[in-house]
Amino acid sequence: MAFRTRIGFLGAGNIAEAMIGRLYTDSSFDVAASRRDAAKLEELGKKYGVETYSSNRGLVERSDVVVLGIEPSSLAAVLKEVHGQQAKLWISLVNGASLAYLQQSLGKQALVRAMPQIGFKYGHSVTWYAANGDCAQGDIALAERVFAAGGISRRIGESQMNAATAFSCEPGLLVQDLIADQKALDGEGLKVDAQALAYLLRGTASKIEELGIKGASASVATKGGSTEAAHRFAEGKGLYALREQRVSACVRKSEELSRKT
Repeated sequence: MAFRTRIGFLGAGNIAEAMIGRLYTDSSFDVAASRRDAAKLEELGKKYGVETYSSNRGLVERSDVVVLGIEPSSLAAVLKEVHGQQAKLWISLVNGASLAYLQQSLGKQALVRAMPQIGFKYGHSVTWYAANGDCAQGDIALAERVFAAGGISRRIGESQMNAATAFSCEPGLLVQDLIADQKALDGEGLKVDAQALAYLLRGTASKIEELGIKGASASVATKGGSTEAAHRFAEGKGLYALREQRVSACVRKSEELSRKT
């Protein structure tokens, strides 16, 4: 029987649950989770068939890899609870929590700070991550094996993690943009359903993979056509500049959370 990596999730927020939803289908992982809310923990266990723990310390004891999937406001209390415990690898999904802060509580252990997206559940996430100096090559390989279950990964310096957080906000922002477009099209008499929007995104994604972002943009904009007219309108109204400011707002929030930990 092949060895299965025991991965435990301390908390199960949106991104952590997306990871659980993918990893529990992978036969190379044995997934478990703990959660403060007993009812939601029970629901999580039933939904994915994963082992559940009411004790965070109990979860850490049985895990090779521990994923911190909690809210920033709960981090200090949880770290205090598991202080002194060891794992092969700790992966933090906590926005703004620096590796130095985590190491103060967890000590000299292999630590990775990661930022996947909600698409992890479907195998379409880019997981940006930074590692501390205690991560050996085997620890990096283990982290990348976890991330590969949900898509691709990119290792970056920790100073880039706040910007990576903004990138990970993009799925939610894109959905809001699509809702606005859907409403506008409805006003023009066209009912656009969720499946149609999903196919639109898949087709666009395939074009970007084939041609790159600039090539994809050029390939769909005919000179003097409707797309060009829409681009000019957006540019004239400052909508692209506002999008840049929207990304900056996400980065600033992540920086603010970093200062609080």
